[in-house]
Amino acid sequence: MFTQAMSLRIALLGGFTLSTAEGTISLPYAKLAALLSYLVVETPRTGPIRRETLAELLWPDLPLENARGNLRRALFNLQQALGNDKPPLFEANRGSLMLSETAPLWLDVAEYAAISAACPSPVPVAYCGDCLSGMEKAVELYRGDFMAGFVLPDSPDFEDWMLMKREAFSRHALALLERIAVCYEQKGAYGKALPYVLRYTELEPWSETAYRRAMRLYALSGQSSSALTLFEACCKILEKELGVAPEAETRRLAEAIRSGELQAEPGEEPPPAVFTPPLVGEKRQVTVLYCKLTPCDVDDPEEAIECLYEPKERCYAIILRCYGHCVQTHGGGFLAYFGYPKAHEYAARWAVQAALEITRENIPGIDIRCGIHTGAIITSGDSSLPDAIGKTSGMTIQLWRLAGSGEVVVSDDTHRLAAVFFETRSLGTHPMRGALRPLEVFSVTRESGARHRLDVALRPNAALTPLVGRDEAIAELLALWQQACRGDARTLLLRGEPGIGKSRLALALALQEQVRATAAVLELYCFQEYGRTPLYPFIVLLESLCGFAAGDAPDRKLARLADYFAGNLPHLADPGIPLLANLLDLPLTAGYRPPNLSLPKQKEKTFTLLQSLLWALAEQTPLLLVVEDLHWADPATLEFLAQLVGQNRPAAMLVLLTARPEFEAPWNDAAVIGKDLPALSTEEVTRMVQALV
Repeated sequence: MFTQAMSLRIALLGGFTLSTAEGTISLPYAKLAALLSYLVVETPRTGPIRRETLAELLWPDLPLENARGNLRRALFNLQQALGNDKPPLFEANRGSLMLSETAPLWLDVAEYAAISAACPSPVPVAYCGDCLSGMEKAVELYRGDFMAGFVLPDSPDFEDWMLMKREAFSRHALALLERIAVCYEQKGAYGKALPYVLRYTELEPWSETAYRRAMRLYALSGQSSSALTLFEACCKILEKELGVAPEAETRRLAEAIRSGELQAEPGEEPPPAVFTPPLVGEKRQVTVLYCKLTPCDVDDPEEAIECLYEPKERCYAIILRCYGHCVQTHGGGFLAYFGYPKAHEYAARWAVQAALEITRENIPGIDIRCGIHTGAIITSGDSSLPDAIGKTSGMTIQLWRLAGSGEVVVSDDTHRLAAVFFETRSLGTHPMRGALRPLEVFSVTRESGARHRLDVALRPNAALTPLVGRDEAIAELLALWQQACRGDARTLLLRGEPGIGKSRLALALALQEQVRATAAVLELYCFQEYGRTPLYPFIVLLESLCGFAAGDAPDRKLARLADYFAGNLPHLADPGIPLLANLLDLPLTAGYRPPNLSLPKQKEKTFTLLQSLLWALAEQTPLLLVVEDLHWADPATLEFLAQLVGQNRPAAMLVLLTARPEFEAPWNDAAVIGKDLPALSTEEVTRMVQALV
């Protein structure tokens, strides 16, 4: 490990600082700092780096011979700045360069990386003493973003490299802070854990999990007033920056602290801290969005940072709403990962939707461009760095460079997954660094109008997975549908392992001619991310039925809700609009009174209203209601479905539910027909594969 006693010190966390015992060394131009930083960080990991690579990295617009000449002069100037009497930092030959193994150098990122911060789960108290001091030292070294404030606009590949390093160190620092807090909390040393959790909230100010942990630690340390003050600060940050209220769990914790239910108890056994170790080196497919916001006609750096603050927060809110995992970066750029940390079949669609919504923000004085690529990543060992290798993220940034102002550009890999949901035009093929072949690139113009898999399946030339070995199941579903059409409402719960074909079977039923000709089909989905959002699938249903459009203001949404009631449930408009406005988090305008009901009564009325809405739809035309992935449903959704299917009411409605085998239904088994979907035989799998190819 490098030691601080060595003659030359380079600090890259929080900026760029080069110094010796005699004082700070100033380099005459920025590319010397870039060259030095790249060599000291990369060559210990990769070995010698070819001179051509360095020349193209820092002088990409020059002919190679001229760029190599600039590199030679830069190395000479760098040695002069460090002192010609000092031992050389690099081992050089005509073809390559690398950091000398005997270089008298202390490098903060090298020491930071050398400190092992791996913690098992659960974390034993005895273990913490061995690694805790090292982790604390590493956190002290993390003074801020990697090379914060350093820019090299005429060397885009170098800026891409800085971007990926910033992401890696930032996410690792967050993981370290969590591990330290867990160790101290396991020991019952709440006061010692608290500063690290508070530092976490500074680095990740939108993490309600971190705020809750800090509030809890304050309370357990006998500082309930500080816990409630932090709760108020959390509320203000979420409202100002994301336009959302705290989650129910956060509000419940604040109430428990306020009522004295959670407080310090002398001699009480500390509650266990929860730490889930990451999967190390997991390979998965994700869709990556890179967005860059650039101020127009702004020269002053401080003014540029100021004018980017609010637009970036608006973009982050869109990313969160579209289920993206956002990674903050320096300046006006940011990366967002879809299908991470949880994989999902609609990840590519969500990424493109988020990008379109971002470009529609039409922020005065801000140029917005987006690039999107789908590919494989290797997750890092600490679970906080989405793309440990950086290849897929790097391809995404290359795509961004092809986008015009206000444009969303996607690779053919993303286009293949999401094209049915959007209108696009080809921009031709383009060579990409790291790609074996030129990639076809597409510009996304707008949504196609397809909202779910049935819309997609009904489009010409739709590519569907062949349905093999499910004739008996289809016949059973059709028999239930015929009963429902006669007014005998039916419910079927389809259980099966992930990927076994539950969704494909539901789609096959919806595509049957006798269903398509007579039915209204509603597809609802439960998501793990929204397992704590009450009635989330039905919120999405209401937004669809009312025709909410992207960018609609709250008063416009309320007007659309009123229009829906006027056309479909006029007799329920008076109590219904305020109730559903509350569910949709819409402020009431003049003429509407908020429901003056207790929470249990309000829930009861909301359930009754949603049931009336579904019964009304079934009276107009037979209704196929599909609710997917109940194993991820929120408790309120399950309670509502239990009431819905438990009613012995004539209706032309078939409710088709899907879930994994471990799902435990909260209703009477007699009210719902259960069907376990078996795996396909080897012969059936072979037939399906042959049909695909």
